[in-house]
Amino acid sequence: MHHFFPVRTVTFQEFTLVPEAFLQLLLARIKVSFFHSRKYLPANPNNTSITPTEGKIKNSKLIANTINGLSTRTPFSSTCLVKVLAAHSMLSKRSIPHCLHFGINKKSSKGVGLNAHAWLSVSSEIIIGGSSCDNFKEISRYLF
Repeated sequence: MHHFFPVRTVTFQEFTLVPEAFLQLLLARIKVSFFHSRKYLPANPNNTSITPTEGKIKNSKLIANTINGLSTRTPFSSTCLVKVLAAHSMLSKRSIPHCLHFGINKKSSKGVGLNAHAWLSVSSEIIIGGSSCDNFKEISRYLF
């Protein structure tokens, strides 16, 4: 039997994060759609880095897995920025130090237009949006 969605076991911890992750994805989608970035990004980026504990790194990966899995199943578009903002809200609530990264690249070899991308890292590991961040030049970062 072929399943439309890949079948995998969902842990109890992931299952309990689903309602919060869905709400944060929805709120982030609304912010991105209707508000200027000044409303949801800090004016002055923090430049001090704090190394999280092993337990907090594990929790951050659990949050990232939940958001990445749920984002494909929402009735609205969950772009990289929406996922990063949702994860940022959940990590901030749990006092997990993290970094938001924003980057750009040229859309084509002719140099016409730009592409933008957002990704989120905890410690030195990229947990959201890391699949294509190598193609982008980082232009801004926010440490939390």
